[in-house]
Amino acid sequence: AEGGSFGRQDTQTFCVDPEVQQLEAELAKGFLVYPNPFKDNVYFDDEIESIQIHSYDGRHIMSVKSAGKKYLNLDKLQKGKYLFVIKSKCNIKIKKVIKN
Repeated sequence: AEGGSFGRQDTQTFCVDPEVQQLEAELAKGFLVYPNPFKDNVYFDDEIESIQIHSYDGRHIMSVKSAGKKYLNLDKLQKGKYLFVIKSKCNIKIKKVIKN
């Protein structure tokens, strides 16, 4: 149709504060789990609802419900490499974690 806007291009320029970009990058990564590797306690940057711990070969090791906590004591967990399936209010993330 004549006079239509099909194929029209508008260019807009804007700036984003570098601190906002850094925060967005961290949020895009998901949960922070630290220290990694850990010895007894593992900490999270957000309150978690539950965590499932699996071995690297997929075996389910344990599930922990920990509503509102930002850390877990896993001193009874054997040394090794694990996959943590972490659930918060809004997200579910999988993290690779090492226990020393």
